[in-house]
Amino acid sequence: MKENSNGSEIKRTFQRNLDGLHPSVTFQDISDKANNKKHRTSYKKPLVSMALVSVLAFVLLLSPPVNALFEGLFEYTKFEKTKNNEEINVGWSWGVAGYGTENYSSLETMERTYNMKIPFPQQLLIEEKSTEEKEYRVNIDEEGKFYAYNYNLQTKERNYTVIATNTVEEKPKFTAETRDGTAIDKEVIINGEPARLLGIHDMNGYYVYIEKNNWKMIVSTFNRTSDEESKFSEVLEEEVIKIVETINW
Repeated sequence: MKENSNGSEIKRTFQRNLDGLHPSVTFQDISDKANNKKHRTSYKKPLVSMALVSVLAFVLLLSPPVNALFEGLFEYTKFEKTKNNEEINVGWSWGVAGYGTENYSSLETMERTYNMKIPFPQQLLIEEKSTEEKEYRVNIDEEGKFYAYNYNLQTKERNYTVIATNTVEEKPKFTAETRDGTAIDKEVIINGEPARLLGIHDMNGYYVYIEKNNWKMIVSTFNRTSDEESKFSEVLEEEVIKIVETINW
């Protein structure tokens, strides 16, 4: 069942998120280890070892390295204040705007409307029970078919966002301007899948970008305030990764 797109303040707040160019998050906006098996003498062991090495080499040739998979995903520079650029920022751009949007009341409603299973972090379904500040929005193509979805949730301490598509071939482009010209850019493996953990030291929060089964997804978690003296608990890398681990691919 579609919702009326006019109304709540949160919808106006998040209306920008999938307009092709994602608005940057500003400082003001947030502020078997080796298995250790004993050596066993065996006549056949060298042959088995050679076979395993050959198989491993073949697999590595077939599988693109993680660096290549995420090459050019995140670019960051040192912040320089100008008339049109007054705040430290981090954000992304991605061609997922489509030709229009439809708002929905729940994940179940979206799936029923488009007759498809939509991967989603199940942990956020638990988090949203404590607040009404949530939004499900689908971007559609010119024929009214599913193009991408955007989910936004605000709790007492956190801002959560999920953006995902199974139709756009290009990857998002993350950019940032930071105080010291450095950023957080880590390769992580989540449930066996390569992913990228991104963020900046000037803000408390992270993005995770991950791909699986033709889906591309960004999951972000940020503290609701940029105030360094905030009583809100710090957003840790592990917190965001655990949310991504609950995606029902």
